[in-house]
Amino acid sequence: MSVIKKSIVIDRPAEKVYKLGTDPTKWHEWYVGLSKPEEMLGNGETGTKMTLKYKILGVDLPISCEIVENTEKGDCYVWKGIIKGAINSTQIWTYVPEEESTEVMIDIEYEVPGNILGKLADILVVEKIQDSAMEETLKQLKAICEA
Repeated sequence: MSVIKKSIVIDRPAEKVYKLGTDPTKWHEWYVGLSKPEEMLGNGETGTKMTLKYKILGVDLPISCEIVENTEKGDCYVWKGIIKGAINSTQIWTYVPEEESTEVMIDIEYEVPGNILGKLADILVVEKIQDSAMEETLKQLKAICEA
């Protein structure tokens, strides 16, 4: 199991950042390698399920996502999704208000099944690509929110 933990501060209120960050119909605009949902049951709330494609090393991999948490918790917002398919992962996105800005923290645990890994590359290469993709994903979310 590989782990990615990253954060970024976005100069916009948490409610605005959270709204964009948890809208599955907008993910493809800022999440590196992710397609628009192909099929979606729900509108992004807890229980929403969808199928998408995730591109890594030029290969479109089929995945499904189930949103298992999308709520306000205390003074922050939390989104949690379970991704299955060519890549299996649990992603937790936390949106923490900081005056007029928002700290977005991601905590991702993932694994690439062996049959897919052999088609893509060595696990260390995949880990570097994923780490870089998540860094760029946060930068793109920031750019869109601050535009």
